[in-house]
Amino acid sequence: MMANIKKYKDGYRCQIPLERDDMGRLKYKAIYAKTKRECEQKVRDFEQAQYNGFDPMKNYTFKDISFRWAEALVDIAPNTKKQYLTMLRDINAFFGNIQIGKIRIGDFKSLIAELMGRGKTNESYLKKIKVVCNGVMKYALENNLIGFNPFLSVKLPNDMKKGTRNALTEDQQKALLNHWAVHRMGIGALIMFYCGLRRGELLALKWSDIDLERGIIRVNKSVRFDSNKPVEREGGKTKNAPRELLMHSALIKALKEWRKNPESFKSQYICFTSSGEHKGELMTQSAFDRAWERLMIKINIACGGCQEDKRKGQKAIYHFTPFTPHQLRHTCATNLYRSRIDP
Repeated sequence: MMANIKKYKDGYRCQIPLERDDMGRLKYKAIYAKTKRECEQKVRDFEQAQYNGFDPMKNYTFKDISFRWAEALVDIAPNTKKQYLTMLRDINAFFGNIQIGKIRIGDFKSLIAELMGRGKTNESYLKKIKVVCNGVMKYALENNLIGFNPFLSVKLPNDMKKGTRNALTEDQQKALLNHWAVHRMGIGALIMFYCGLRRGELLALKWSDIDLERGIIRVNKSVRFDSNKPVEREGGKTKNAPRELLMHSALIKALKEWRKNPESFKSQYICFTSSGEHKGELMTQSAFDRAWERLMIKINIACGGCQEDKRKGQKAIYHFTPFTPHQLRHTCATNLYRSRIDP
């Protein structure tokens, strides 16, 4: 191919054969450059794009490449991929029809201004919008469809609303510590409270991962959900996710107490599906959600509240405010910080 590069008065040119037209005549792509080395590099880039399944003669839009980028995402959780696809609808509605090589940093800034004008000012959401935009442009660059990534160093505005992650109140913490045993999910909540495990890490946790004598929990795998179905994987969400954690003496005592419960011997997992054909196996997302809701109801009753009962004309009474699983991880970090534990 390089032998076809010819020197002209103003630089170098290479004619790359493509395909034949309706008359059977061969069509060519002409590549120009000021130096021979630059021309050779452009030829290699052109051939690489062809190899990756792109038509170098086509003017791809941002939308075209965004869908190819999304299809190429194989190492992320299905829920994250769905989230990215949802965000792509917002992005493509704004500059999806622009040729990807003509998009500039100003287009991204205009997109963010438009989203914030619609009330989408959450910091986490806008950061993910940036991740998606940058990912698409990086993918285009890697496939030699653009010469540079204009979003590489783009910055988000300073007036975004930061998401709040509330730790449990003192009353919520007391309610959990006093009444965790009212439901089988309580032991899982207690582990998250003391050790800061993510939900996926808790669901993958087995009794074999817990050394009650040494007081250590080994976190080495995680569960993610694919359309409600649990999928176990080695490692975790980040490279630092696999770890050994020292347990609080109160947690060790609670685990020893719970291990005596016949319920705990029904599965190798700490938290598991309690009924149906998959009894004793990993929990589905819906099973976890139901169990967590039931734990919140049971703790409320233990605190003196009651459930709504329309047949008896009884309204719900709340003496306890429910919390989310992730709040327990945040509470663990907050309590460590307040105890001046080094990160």
